[in-house]
Amino acid sequence: TFSTAWGSSSCQRCPGGTAHDSYAVPDSLACTECKRCGTVMADLCPVPKDGQCQDCPAGMVKSKEGPSCEYCPLGEIPNGIPQGGTCLAFPRGNFNAVIDPNNRICWQRPSYDQIQCPLHPNGGWLTTQTDTTNQKFLSLSDTENAICSNLYCMGAIIETQEIYLRMKGGDGGNGGDCEVDSGLEALCLWSKDAINAEIAAREAALRQAEEASLLAMRKAKCEEVCDCADLCAKVTLEEDAKEDAFDVLPFTAVSCEVHGSSSNALTCHATCKSTQPAKTVNKPWQCMANSQVTDIQVQVSTLPRCLASCNTCPEEHVHGSFTLCDSLGGAQGTLWSVAALTMATWLLILVQGLP
Repeated sequence: TFSTAWGSSSCQRCPGGTAHDSYAVPDSLACTECKRCGTVMADLCPVPKDGQCQDCPAGMVKSKEGPSCEYCPLGEIPNGIPQGGTCLAFPRGNFNAVIDPNNRICWQRPSYDQIQCPLHPNGGWLTTQTDTTNQKFLSLSDTENAICSNLYCMGAIIETQEIYLRMKGGDGGNGGDCEVDSGLEALCLWSKDAINAEIAAREAALRQAEEASLLAMRKAKCEEVCDCADLCAKVTLEEDAKEDAFDVLPFTAVSCEVHGSSSNALTCHATCKSTQPAKTVNKPWQCMANSQVTDIQVQVSTLPRCLASCNTCPEEHVHGSFTLCDSLGGAQGTLWSVAALTMATWLLILVQGLP
């Protein structure tokens, strides 16, 4: 809550989906989007909150000193529910949560740190990207790629739990202690939103620098090709065409400047002055009409986004070791081969037994 009046006996609630953890704030600026609470982006809301603005969402946080909680680093998982005491990190390696698809394990906290998680092999891109003259495709940073790779593995864990329950008839109470970790899915989705926001901010900073570079180069070229003397000569002709009572003396350039805050909107301005008539005229010229200016290009950076589903096994193109996550893989062919061999053996026995 907040109040805009000092000494007020009543306060107003923050708008829906926002909150803060401060006392007696003077305006609504302290109200923070709840999913940002507990992060470096929320100074006045240091306690993590869920979408309904409830403190310390179950399965997403670990305890800290005092009656509070905190998030683990992005890509790591609290080792307990509703709150963990420490954070679990996946060891790197081929995904090993499913060794035998017909003899599955229902992984539960706090054993997630025994599951190996592979790094995305293509810098975050699901397909190969080719640079063009005006666009370049960059990879995620090592930290960004590590976090996103972990989110793919979190989704894989969720689906392996669901598959285990289907195998064991979990809906009928045969799943034992196996439960689908809904807190893990919520943590994964929150983490994906957070890491994609960081990626978008880094991309925006790169593009801002690239736009500044393009603006500077095009402005310099426009200053080079803009002929202010010619522009003032045109002013002389235009003024002479309008005046019949006296001779119009030549307009000359007293300044020649290029203005514009965007690389696609630059204008050269010639300030032209004559003594007869005693007049100053501004003559503009659009720089973008000149191909020498428009031909200057800068490659714009594009970064991938983390596309983890957070509740399904990743496709094989994310990493080949996910093959057995939600399928039999080569095991299906083996089973069919055994069945076919058994049937052929029985047929042979039957044929040999015929008179």
